[in-house]
Amino acid sequence: MNQSLKHYLCFSEIRSLNSNLEKAVQIYILSQEEKRGLSYRFLSDYFQVPKSTLHDAVKSYRRFQRAGKSGRPLLLSKNEEILLCRFVRHKANIGECLTKEETLEHANDLIHKWIQTNENPQRKRQLISSKMWVNGFALRNEFVIKKVTNLEQSRAYVTLKELKSFWDKLEDLFQKNSYLPEFIFNCDETVGLQKKIFHNWVRDIFIPLINERRIDQNIPVLLVLDGHSSRLDLDSLESLAKANIQVAVIPAHSSHITQPLDRTTFSVFKNHLRKSTLETKLEKNLETILDCLQKSLTIKTIKSGFSRAGIYPLDFEKIEEIADSNIIEQTHSKPIRKKRKTIKISGKIITSEKFLKKLSDKLEKH
Repeated sequence: MNQSLKHYLCFSEIRSLNSNLEKAVQIYILSQEEKRGLSYRFLSDYFQVPKSTLHDAVKSYRRFQRAGKSGRPLLLSKNEEILLCRFVRHKANIGECLTKEETLEHANDLIHKWIQTNENPQRKRQLISSKMWVNGFALRNEFVIKKVTNLEQSRAYVTLKELKSFWDKLEDLFQKNSYLPEFIFNCDETVGLQKKIFHNWVRDIFIPLINERRIDQNIPVLLVLDGHSSRLDLDSLESLAKANIQVAVIPAHSSHITQPLDRTTFSVFKNHLRKSTLETKLEKNLETILDCLQKSLTIKTIKSGFSRAGIYPLDFEKIEEIADSNIIEQTHSKPIRKKRKTIKISGKIITSEKFLKKLSDKLEKH
């Protein structure tokens, strides 16, 4: 380990900080003051925080320090900042992390309320216009504001028509099967990195779990998945169909809208993880990660995920509500992609007799 970094990690003030971002900020500032020269890149790699995020956080922290030293009043009062902090944390805990723009909007709402209730104020207040203020606010209160990434932007290439087609298929399934909420499931591609893993998960974990829970084996089950290629395992799909488990594959590039885990659970899990201090020993990290996962898998969070994804209760209007900001219009051109030789599963029910026959015929040809 770098000796300068080791020196700072011995400080109790540094060890007491909850977030890796704040530790990185404090160590960077100390190293610059003491001319030990720990770089953004080095600290970014060590603490596993994006270099740009660390850079912005240091700038915000220094700006906040200068404002305090010059006697300049803070843009929000202490009580207002506490209120905003509670609101941001509440939204994060239910899987609705705010962006910089949304945080700024709520901060200005507090200032508006103050102006409306103080007809003859002793000091004038102006609305906050700089997003850099949000960085300082997040750093002071030890949380990370959501930032749109290239991955999220690439996921936007799904049309309302594709989503509506998928929901029509879901509606047909619900009418035929009348699913009970406790028998509707969602899993992410983490369990399906390759067909063998997906096959073993279906055979040894998922189907036995369902059979254990069902009093009557005729009770229908719905499993919602993304379109990972591991799903094209004929044995697994036939086993699921035989067990009266229908599998619905969400449209490609729509998991940020249609997958319950993405809608709430993963956000809540990441929020808990950010608050935790990861150790150098792998065993300790696993304990921390499992603890954060357990805190995330609450009934409230899971229900919220399925509801916000419009799957249970089945409600396409939930999708239309966020269409303007999350999907492209049907008139927009989609990026050109290479044609695939595999069977398309996006937005399909892959345990239907028609699909299983198509997959079986395809495999026989090869």
